[in-house]
Amino acid sequence: EEQQCLAWKRLLTFEKGNPQRIDVTAANRRITFTYEQCLMYLYHHPDVWYDYATWHAKNGSTDSAIKIFQRAVKALPG
Repeated sequence: EEQQCLAWKRLLTFEKGNPQRIDVTAANRRITFTYEQCLMYLYHHPDVWYDYATWHAKNGSTDSAIKIFQRAVKALPG
């Protein structure tokens, strides 16, 4: 599980770096897709939820960040 977590985090870092030099909109869609795929495996990892929400907030999408935090509270009620 640790190796999978590290692999997902490396992939997310890779996507955020936009090595393909695609436009911002397409890059953001790829990053969102990667986070959603990551959460399918790491659903109970609070650091992934937090990183996903803060990434949205840093990119000016406060509403999306709020929705991610709301989903995280349902996934991790404790």
